[in-house]
Amino acid sequence: MKTILFFLFSAACAIATPTDDFIAKATESHGVFGEKAARFLCEHMSETDKKSLTAELLTENLNLALKARATFPWAKDVPEEIFLNDVLPYAVFDEPRDPWRADFLEKATPLVKDARTASEAVQILNRDFFKLINTHYNTQRERTNQSPKESIAQGKATCTGLSIILVDVCRAVGIPARAAGTPMWWDKSGNHTWVEVWDNGWHFTGADEFDPKGLNHGWFIVNASKADENHPAHSIYASSWKKDQGIFPMMWSQRNPNVGGVNVTSRYKTKVTSIPTTIGIRFFDGDERIAIKGKLTTDSGFPIGDFETKSGTADLNDVARKVVTPGQSYRLYFEIKGKRLETAPFIAKEADRNLQDIRIKDLQPAPDFSDDAKSLSKELAPRAIRYVYDSIVFSEKDERTAELEEKTIFQGDKTMRWLEKTFGEAPTTGRSLWISMHGGGEAPAHINHQQWQNQIQLYEPEEGIYIAPRAPTDKWNMWHQEHIDPMFARLIENMVALRGVDPNKIYLMGYSAGGDGVWQVAPRMADHFAAASMMAGHPNEASLLGIRNLPFGIVPVQRECLN
Repeated sequence: MKTILFFLFSAACAIATPTDDFIAKATESHGVFGEKAARFLCEHMSETDKKSLTAELLTENLNLALKARATFPWAKDVPEEIFLNDVLPYAVFDEPRDPWRADFLEKATPLVKDARTASEAVQILNRDFFKLINTHYNTQRERTNQSPKESIAQGKATCTGLSIILVDVCRAVGIPARAAGTPMWWDKSGNHTWVEVWDNGWHFTGADEFDPKGLNHGWFIVNASKADENHPAHSIYASSWKKDQGIFPMMWSQRNPNVGGVNVTSRYKTKVTSIPTTIGIRFFDGDERIAIKGKLTTDSGFPIGDFETKSGTADLNDVARKVVTPGQSYRLYFEIKGKRLETAPFIAKEADRNLQDIRIKDLQPAPDFSDDAKSLSKELAPRAIRYVYDSIVFSEKDERTAELEEKTIFQGDKTMRWLEKTFGEAPTTGRSLWISMHGGGEAPAHINHQQWQNQIQLYEPEEGIYIAPRAPTDKWNMWHQEHIDPMFARLIENMVALRGVDPNKIYLMGYSAGGDGVWQVAPRMADHFAAASMMAGHPNEASLLGIRNLPFGIVPVQRECLN
């Protein structure tokens, strides 16, 4: 009896497993490399796959992967290690194991037959393949980790399902591909999955999110640039068939250790060097997200940018975005069924995710301040004035911005330059502006220039923009002349409109010849200043009637008495 049991046990052990049969067939058909590829695939597959997958499925997958490697020009130069890890595998995550490779190869080959590079082929697939299989983003899909067969049957998938499809179709034509994603964005606004492809280096793209600018573009790039490689929940990972560099954290199966992952956060940190503050806009008709055109406006309603919202076929976090300035007030404007509608004003926050979810019931009638407007109520008059002001700022913004960047203003044949420093934190009501005039006078230009350079060092207010203008002339009355007033007025206008200066906190000061200027300019432009101070100088018979309501300081010059 013992002999019979031992014989049966030995016979059972001798029965080949599906993976043994697969390796044997791979060796027979493809030699040494076939055996290496088959062993690599089996070594890193899950125990569940080893027990459930047939030798026929594994063999077909290997044969078609090697066929693609021999067929497509970009596939022939793929390094062996990358081919094994990112072309050969039959799955991306823990999705059901469908034999997708033959179908995808047949469908994708006509699309990429004229492509010259892997990057060009990926762009074509991302643009056309999802249309071919009629499968797009939809939160009503049955589950997150759908197989290609499941997603195509529904015509629906979210970012993970779409990424699985794009990875698989890329692999079908010999392009190394893997999924990438984050368990949670830096601001806890959700997670996301996209695709990385290899073309002499790794590049990224959103699945079913074709961008005509090419690879390494996408709506999520700003979020990705803020990922934290030292915080596992906020890092970015790329999937890997091997598990020697870690595990890919799957949010739908957080304790599953069967999918390898590589932390690639550092590559995305360098993609954005300057992150603007933006407003994100989604528009809903009931519970359905729809595409609709609108305008970003100032608080007064003056339009400053067009946008079009995304429909439900786009990722839920893929939204229309417009650049805004933190602390400023804006509205959103729409024309719906012949009606002019707008949102209530909102303040842009110091972040890049100022998300506005808009529904028709949230909108209110928008006033008409155009030239065709027939009437204007008393209540709307202040807003109409702001509208006109905003229109002037917008029309002259480029010219005025250039003046501030160059720190130069022209008036006729005269030129005024300035030096500036900024002090303290900006108050919510706006910064102070300090205009400080230098001394000198009827002297060579280099003397007055030296006085100008010295003036920027004299004072340090606790808060504000401190400016030392260079007098346009080298005369004794350099700050008395008629070109000074319009130059100062334009400088103040620029600072208020474009640099956030509070028009009620503008101050004038001057030393020596600049002090003489304070006596002259302050009475003439008293309505521009909150206060003025003569640090040293002479009134030169200036009329002081204009400073009746202007705080005015006089700093006496102390002299040593000689006996």
